[in-house]
Amino acid sequence: MTKDWYTWTIGEIEDNLNLLQAQAVDYLREPFECDCFLKHTSIIRGYANEMQSFAKTDEEKELLSRLAAWSDKWHKIFEGKKLVPKEVMQSLHDETRDMRKGVEDQFFIKKGGENPALDNPREHKHTLSCKHGKCECVIRGHPKEHFAKESFRRLKDQPKPGYDMIVGCPKGQFRAGKCQVGTELHKIIAPMDKCKKDKPGNPIEAKTPAEHFLVEMFGSMEQAEKEYGIVWGVESDKLLFYPEKLTVGQVSKIKKAGGKYGPDNFWRVKFPEVEY
Repeated sequence: MTKDWYTWTIGEIEDNLNLLQAQAVDYLREPFECDCFLKHTSIIRGYANEMQSFAKTDEEKELLSRLAAWSDKWHKIFEGKKLVPKEVMQSLHDETRDMRKGVEDQFFIKKGGENPALDNPREHKHTLSCKHGKCECVIRGHPKEHFAKESFRRLKDQPKPGYDMIVGCPKGQFRAGKCQVGTELHKIIAPMDKCKKDKPGNPIEAKTPAEHFLVEMFGSMEQAEKEYGIVWGVESDKLLFYPEKLTVGQVSKIKKAGGKYGPDNFWRVKFPEVEY
């Protein structure tokens, strides 16, 4: 198995721990009947059991073993039940929070990296998404078409402060105002600076064609950095510009560089080395 598969699977475990805790919070506000707790504990249990054979250290294997036993315990608690006492749900919430911290500490913080469930559960990538003149930095989950339209919810400061999770119920599973199988991740809205590429070693020095173009647009990379998120951004392999913030001279430079004006009212200039 590849490292990408290993990291992706850890991200899936983290995703389901996040959703399990969020749904426990909802239940504590107002109890509801849902198979979501069975679903998430089953997924966590399956991945934790499978991953033990591929653990890179004894510490990782021991944590995965505990995670598998813990999720199995909670799966059995929810089997055959639609409702449980609030004190039981409070215990699930608290234990899930502790398990999440254990996963983060073991797999990410000790390695000096960020949580891939926050970078992206599947691609490990933040993406600048712009529509109707508004941009946001997102971590993609399932596409919008996967969900029932009326089921979307925004969870503030989840899975950590500064982030918001948009979750929804799969099509065909949202009935009488409730999700029958448990909500799934649509996207995470991250702080805008997470979509910002690392600065060059010398902020004034342009090292790539894209940076040379930004210097031409703004006079220096230093000034371009200041204008990021205000006048320009990045979308996949393109530099993206907000038309209402551009001068006539800047628009002329964009046109000369082969820039295209899109139906969403943004200018885009393609550069092969721009990848976010």
